[in-house]
This record gives sequence, structure tokens and C-alpha cells, in this order.
Amino acid sequence: SRKHSGLKATEEMLKAQKKIYDDAEKASNDKIKEIDRILGAKETAFQEELTTFEEEKEETLRVEKAKYEQACQSVETEHEELIVQKKREKAYHERDLTAQKQELQRQREQTQNEKISNLTLAEATLMAWNTGMELIGQYASWQSRRNDQVLVSEMHNNHQKLAQLQDYIPNNAMDSLKDFVWGSDVDL
Repeated sequence: SRKHSGLKATEEMLKAQKKIYDDAEKASNDKIKEIDRILGAKETAFQEELTTFEEEKEETLRVEKAKYEQACQSVETEHEELIVQKKREKAYHERDLTAQKQELQRQREQTQNEKISNLTLAEATLMAWNTGMELIGQYASWQSRRNDQVLVSEMHNNHQKLAQLQDYIPNNAMDSLKDFVWGSDVDL
């Protein structure tokens, strides 16, 4: 069965547009994974730093306490300030990376929304065309297979699909059409 040249062009355009959207989604996902990896590595490094500070403090205290209590107090204070400083630095870096991640998630959601909004009508048109072509083939077979219940059931399903598309498209029922074309569980 040869395809109409307009249909072929529409399919090619749709495939190209889908690829652009899918690539954008993948790029966002990859960046989000990378940020999660960086956050995990920073947390590990921070915990290791804390452990090192604790060990260094204990050793310093052991030596200094033998001499005088005043030096010990100085080390305690210094140690606490260092931890406060490191916690402040950690919070700053995490805030920055979390903001980047949220922006990427927002962009990814916008890409998904645009893909569905911009391609729904083209998808529905192709679905209607393909279903109609399938029905034409089934009618041809039906002449010799009138008692074939599977064929009759498939023809009935295709009629229903076309009826729903005919109902949604002229009435501009875009929400219903989006659910019908992309599946109602699509992540918007």
C-alpha cells in the first residue's frame, strides 16, 4: 500500500519533532542525574571532613590538656567555628544545586507539555487516517470472512476509534483528545 505523499511528509515532520522533544527531555534527565551525583559526593566529602576534624581535635586536646586547660578551650572554640563555617558552605552549595535541579525539572515539564499540545492534532489525524485505511482493508476481507468474529470485533473497535476521533476533533475537545491520543496517564 503506497502512502500519500502528504501523509509521508506529516509522518516525517512528526518523527523529527518528537525527536527534538525526546532529546530535550533526555538532556534534562541527564543533567538532573549529574546534579544528584554531585550532591551525593559533596555530602560524603562533608561527612569525611567532619570525621577528620573530630579526630584532629581529640589528638590536639590530648596533648594540650596536659599543659593547660586554657589551650584546650581555644581548640574547642576553633573546632566549633570550623564546623559552623563548613556547614554554612555546604548549605550554600546545596541551595545553588537544588535551584538548578528545580529549573531543569521545570524546563522538562514545559517540554513535555509543549510536545503534547503541539503534536496532538497531528497524532490524531494520523491515527484517524491509519484507522480508516485499516478499516478499508478489513471491509475487503469481510466479504469472504463474514463469520470471522475476531475480524468483526476488530472492525467494531476501529469504528469506535474513528467515532471518538470524529467527536473530539470538530468539537475542539482537546483535553479528551490528548488523553485519547497519548494515554490518560501521560505525565503532564
